[in-house]
Amino acid sequence: MKLILSRKGFDSSAGGCPNPVFPDGSCLALPIPDDQSPIRYSQVRRHGESIGSLVSQLTGQQAFSRRGAHLDPDVIESAYPRLPGWRPVLGQHSSAQAHLANHDIGPGDLFLFFALFRPVERYRRRWRFVPGSRPFHAVWGWLQVADVWPLGDASPVPDWARYHPHLHGERSAQNRTVSMSAATGFRFQACVRICQPPEPWRLCQISTG
Repeated sequence: MKLILSRKGFDSSAGGCPNPVFPDGSCLALPIPDDQSPIRYSQVRRHGESIGSLVSQLTGQQAFSRRGAHLDPDVIESAYPRLPGWRPVLGQHSSAQAHLANHDIGPGDLFLFFALFRPVERYRRRWRFVPGSRPFHAVWGWLQVADVWPLGDASPVPDWARYHPHLHGERSAQNRTVSMSAATGFRFQACVRICQPPEPWRLCQISTG
């Protein structure tokens, strides 16, 4: 089994801010913006509620909730309406997919997803980052590959996966692959902290929830 550490979620270049750690210790890796995605931030849900206002408040951009959201990797069943048969799914394309192919990444291999996080709090009915808090890198979820689907004219992707952002926009004309897991994708309740910038990478703390 190969282990792939993959950065997924908001950062300074994609989204413009860290991902939130809530007062109860739970974390949420926010899908990065994607103008080609058919999914809006207002359609993505956490605990049954839209994350549209959350991303608008944390980014300071009121219209952010109406932007396209790149829901990938997609490992939380309750985050979006599903068709029967849904399973956690991860998409790759272009140079990222070529890199995985060159290393023979396939069924049984394990992706660990990490991102930059920072604590948030409710203040005057709005979410904000806790003043004085420091961002940190943390692992937030995983996906073990069960099937790999190269996408082409005779694509084997089932109907339940047709919402996936890699099946829409200009990516449809590029080297695309969807790596699918059979019920083995998971988001941790709390983050597994790696380090705080600018510290060197190391496993320095494990948060449990």
